[in-house]
Amino acid sequence: MTGRRAAVADMGLASRGTFTRRITRSAAAAVRESADTEPATVASTASAPNSHAQVERVGIIMSIDLGSSGIRACLRPPNKDAEVVWIENNSNESNPYTFSAQGCVFGTVNDEVIYDGYELQTGREEVALKYGFYILADAPAELTEEYPLINDLLAEDARDSQNFRRRLRIGIISMLRFMRERAEETMNGMGNTEEWVINKLTVSIPSQWNLDFEAVYRELLRQAFDWSLALAKDQIKFYFETEGLAGSLLLDLQGQLVKNGRHGHQLCLMLDFGGHSMNGCLYWVTSESGEVSNFFAAAVPFGTGGGGEHFIDRLVNTCVRKVANASNGTSNVTPAGKAQARAFFKRYRAHMGPGGRTRTLNLVVNTGPETFVNCHLSEEDILQAWEDAFGRTIRMAKTNIEALVDRDEVQHFNTTALVALAGGSLKNTPLAQRIMNIVKEAGLGDAQRVFHKGGDSQSVRNAVGMAHDEVHQISVDEFFNRGAGIGVQIQPGGQGEWEDVAYCMLYYDTQRQTDVHPACAVQLFPEDRVRLICDPAFGKNRTLNNNSPSEDDDLDMDESDDSDESNVEMSWKRTYDFLDALPHSSHKSRCEWSLRRQRDGEKVVLNLSITMTPILRSKAATKRLTKEWNFVLPLYFDPGTRCVMPGQKSTPLEEAIPALFLDRDGDSHMSG
Repeated sequence: MTGRRAAVADMGLASRGTFTRRITRSAAAAVRESADTEPATVASTASAPNSHAQVERVGIIMSIDLGSSGIRACLRPPNKDAEVVWIENNSNESNPYTFSAQGCVFGTVNDEVIYDGYELQTGREEVALKYGFYILADAPAELTEEYPLINDLLAEDARDSQNFRRRLRIGIISMLRFMRERAEETMNGMGNTEEWVINKLTVSIPSQWNLDFEAVYRELLRQAFDWSLALAKDQIKFYFETEGLAGSLLLDLQGQLVKNGRHGHQLCLMLDFGGHSMNGCLYWVTSESGEVSNFFAAAVPFGTGGGGEHFIDRLVNTCVRKVANASNGTSNVTPAGKAQARAFFKRYRAHMGPGGRTRTLNLVVNTGPETFVNCHLSEEDILQAWEDAFGRTIRMAKTNIEALVDRDEVQHFNTTALVALAGGSLKNTPLAQRIMNIVKEAGLGDAQRVFHKGGDSQSVRNAVGMAHDEVHQISVDEFFNRGAGIGVQIQPGGQGEWEDVAYCMLYYDTQRQTDVHPACAVQLFPEDRVRLICDPAFGKNRTLNNNSPSEDDDLDMDESDDSDESNVEMSWKRTYDFLDALPHSSHKSRCEWSLRRQRDGEKVVLNLSITMTPILRSKAATKRLTKEWNFVLPLYFDPGTRCVMPGQKSTPLEEAIPALFLDRDGDSHMSG
């Protein structure tokens, strides 16, 4: 039986590969992690924590969400049931939870400030410091080409890389240290009887960022918070931006989602339209009695460049080009003029675009110390800038919305499909209307617009969600004891669609409260690929759908069950990909699988045994070519995806479990 999955664009809902985008890295990243880097010295004005002996020191979490237009943060009190504490910016009346994320990194001399936490208002050109990570992480060209805003940074890096990268590091560290200081001021002003100390950071990153970016970000955070290398490695946790959104929506604001579901099962496509990029992820949600009982990421997060900041940048560039063309190159917009144009366009951006009420614009721009020129942007200019800025994100959103509708569980089973929309770029009315129309045209009704306790504070949503994700983690055993099952899935011929079903080799029976190990044997051909997939509720649903065990069944509630069931089928519909680095055979073979959950000290591991017997006429050759593998798979719970995975978080699988990539003779046996 072959699968019916829709073929969609790269990095969309069809990308069900194991959650490894964050743990792929280049050789350069490994060098950066071990080599000493030139520190960017930044003076700290952080107040020293109160050290009275009678005050108890309690560690808390600080969540940081860096966007292109602003940076936000919140604190998670030690009491899990307490409300998060938002870091307020009293000088920003329009958005009191957002601080500046802009810095002056061009042409800066030693005595000039790169970042001070607020709008500099110095007539110098500012850039979003978030884009500095693309320079410091040596992002590949195929990624930077999605972000035209980086072009000036790339040019400056090519001209004077050492000094420019030093300015970028100083600017980013200054921004992070500024946020640390605001957090400490907030803590000191609360009048707690205990002294709070920030000892863990949860930090959002776009879905396109991998370990190269994480290594750079971790080091800059380490310097900003004056932490040791060991503390930074253990206590800085990175989340994709949509994982923060999911934490906010499903752990804190679940009522906004659950009330829209039927039959207790939902597939929720979350799309976050930021100023820098659009990020998305698909979550499977199970709800009972009006509350979320379980949810997990059912596909790899995806994203692409584009958004409101791109729109403003393209309008500014259009203005610069028009001024230069009108004067035959004799007049150029100054940095101060660019800053003024940027501020001007921001006032009108909500209603510019297809069908928007702001169709043309006239402005005066600075071209010299005391010279100004008029600039007119036509409707065509505005629409072209809008399409260039948002077109890529709209196409990716449309592809994944349509793929959601095409899924079998939405078409033929009692599963509700829901699209949740968030992000500052949706303040652009034409963009929001376009996405809402795409959702309606797909037959999904109204998309759910996500807000967090009022519009003014929705910008801090992702930071709040990460804090909730971190404190609502469950253990590996708890995950399995909810009924998780793992099975073997086959891709015939090693290409095209995977089979609709997998063959289960381990699941937890929630009624009998025991692990069950169905016999699992499949026939493989030389080109077949195999992978393991996990259904977090397989055992629970199997218990509900089957009759109760007979009285003759000899059940030990404390021991695992060696079931005489064989080739128990597991549908792939409610699964995520668990492991695909598996052996394959060069012959037509009978492959027997065994998977057992055990404890290794305080850790939970899976013992995976594979016996591959070739189907040959010669018994001697069959015996000689039969292979056996035994792997110990350490496990961890990923709070962002809400999935248990093999290996170690933020570590490439080949480093966490090297035995998977070598057979007993030292030869590669990866099935991919």
